[in-house]
Amino acid sequence: MSIEGLASENLVDSLPDGAVSVSARNGSLVLKASKSLQDLFERLIERKKAGTLSDFESRQYRAICELDETLSRLNRGLRQPAG
Repeated sequence: MSIEGLASENLVDSLPDGAVSVSARNGSLVLKASKSLQDLFERLIERKKAGTLSDFESRQYRAICELDETLSRLNRGLRQPAG
């Protein structure tokens, strides 16, 4: 799903503030989930396994999965040389 897809489903609203961190590695920017988002995701995974996710938590879980895919694509794009 694209960033536009995340926004169109209002999944972005399910993510906490500060969900993405940006760092530099080997001269390139790296986008990744923040530590707090990673911790939230781990809690959601456990609740999903237990079958106890609320509707809002299900949206959060889905939004984090989509965000992870989007960040992976963006990072691959950032690593490719311009031209």
